[in-house]
Amino acid sequence: MRAWLHFLEHQFHFEQAKAAILAGKAVLCEKPITVSVEEEKILYRLAAEKQLYLVEGMWTYFLPAIQQAQQWVNQGRIGK
Repeated sequence: MRAWLHFLEHQFHFEQAKAAILAGKAVLCEKPITVSVEEEKILYRLAAEKQLYLVEGMWTYFLPAIQQAQQWVNQGRIGK
């Protein structure tokens, strides 16, 4: 197994993701990655040190409204 995907209650994300990273696994975690900024920074530092991916799953990216908004941003119609 090269990666680890977990769907746990939020309070368990940090310890489980940390264990996976320390075991040399890339991690895809549901939102939010952790319940605190401090824990998130620790995980990203560990993942960087081990040269592993740590990714928060953002399922909303493919919703039609989000795709339309992204198109408008790319066209310069909205945003900066």
